[in-house]
Amino acid sequence: MRSPSSQQVSTKRTVSTGITSSPTRRSETASDSSSSNSLNPIDNKIEQAMDLVKSHLLLAVREQVELLRERIRDLQEKNQQLERENRILRALTHSAHSAI
Repeated sequence: MRSPSSQQVSTKRTVSTGITSSPTRRSETASDSSSSNSLNPIDNKIEQAMDLVKSHLLLAVREQVELLRERIRDLQEKNQQLERENRILRALTHSAHSAI
């Protein structure tokens, strides 16, 4: 099996998106800089969108955390109440068995 020559490899390369692109030539560098300038606004928009998503997610998580903290407080209070009730009932049961 023959390995492709370096010229064949450099004539076309596949970018991670699956798009086939031609190799960069020195004459294309001027046009590349203008296309990279046009990518900056796109990159900025993507970054802004990602920041917006991040802030929405953080807000949603904070709200859920606060709800869960309130639920935990309520459950702890109920647990303490039930433990007090349990101690009282055990004491009453113990005193009732002692009387018999």
